[in-house]
Amino acid sequence: MTKSKHIILPLCLLVMSLNMLMAQPYGNEWINYNQQYYKIQIAENGIYQLTRTQLATAGVQ
Repeated sequence: MTKSKHIILPLCLLVMSLNMLMAQPYGNEWINYNQQYYKIQIAENGIYQLTRTQLATAGVQ
């Protein structure tokens, strides 16, 4: 094997591991403590559509 082949594999592994570390760059800095947040419980995983009327009926302002 040439020397370049010995360098490519560790370099690829390094790049992939750095990419995984940067996959979630945000912590809690998105939270605005001057506003309210609501947690909506769901029965099972899936995509749900909530209308403004449904939210108002549930008491969300």
